[in-house]
Amino acid sequence: MRGLYLTFALVYLLTAFLVLLQPWLTRKNVLFGVVFGSSDVWSDKDAVRIRRRYLLEAGAGALGIGIAAAVYFLLCRPSAGDAAVYFTAAVFAAIAAETVAFVAGNRRSKRLKSSREKDRNLVTDKITVETSVSEKEAVVSAAWLLLLLPVPVVTLALTLWGYDFLPDLLPTHYGFSGADAWTPKSWGTALMPVILQVGIGLLMLVCAYFTRRAPASVRGNPEAAPGSIRYRRFMVLTLILLGIVTELTFLIVTVGFFRSVPAICFNLSLVLCLALTVLIFVFYYRFVRVRKPSGPIFDDDAKWVLGMFYFSPSDPSLFVEKRSGIGYTVNFARPGAWAIMILIAAVVVSSILLSKG
Repeated sequence: MRGLYLTFALVYLLTAFLVLLQPWLTRKNVLFGVVFGSSDVWSDKDAVRIRRRYLLEAGAGALGIGIAAAVYFLLCRPSAGDAAVYFTAAVFAAIAAETVAFVAGNRRSKRLKSSREKDRNLVTDKITVETSVSEKEAVVSAAWLLLLLPVPVVTLALTLWGYDFLPDLLPTHYGFSGADAWTPKSWGTALMPVILQVGIGLLMLVCAYFTRRAPASVRGNPEAAPGSIRYRRFMVLTLILLGIVTELTFLIVTVGFFRSVPAICFNLSLVLCLALTVLIFVFYYRFVRVRKPSGPIFDDDAKWVLGMFYFSPSDPSLFVEKRSGIGYTVNFARPGAWAIMILIAAVVVSSILLSKG
């Protein structure tokens, strides 16, 4: 149990840190989801004060919840199952606390914007300038998405061909040292990796497909969001790679039904996922964070509810670059976006249920 508690602590600290970092994962002319005319606002003394207050409020909330959870685990010593439930609740509570602090920062940023002199770079009518690559143009061919198909097909073929040769007990869970849980042979257990591959592969395919055309969160002219096209291309390819790595992991699980698989195979897939995650941060800094906007910028704060949720019925885009945080968010005004969110929830719930069954 000590190892489990240590894992919980590390995951909690990492999650709290990443959420706490959210206001810094943004373009320099955006403060808590509020757009300004130039990146000079980032060094404004009032903006610095707003960020410091956010750190104090969000950090205190995460720290208090973390200490309460640690005391509970040390005094009550819950079972592994109960500990996982309480840990999940603590993580969501910390995210909720930091979200409340972010919303407060968004309101203070709006007051700061209204108190400043009208910025000539901010316009109320959208400006479009022809370029060689439009922000609405797909930066990656849809043919790349076909790379997500072969691995599930191979896994399904292997399962159907070899089911009669499988042992009576199948390994269904792997730790850092190898298989540590087994389940009686059944078609449901044997096909579980395929089902998870299809679900995760479909999720990655849908997200990558629509992200290819996702516009920047700051509009106006091509230089209002410099680097957005190159970053969008990288994100689409990264989604495809993450999908392939995950599918290969479940292929290894299927191979493990037939013969012993070294734990290093699973650890290697984890390392690859972590490496891709680190690359996302590196490329975000390179193509988004350090770039300075110029020219007219569209003042569309009204479309960003609380600075986090994009709601624009007039925008056909299903995905759009986040204003705060790395990656993309959905356009909550589009029914198709809600369908994608339901798909994501279904994949997550199904993965949990299947991993337990």
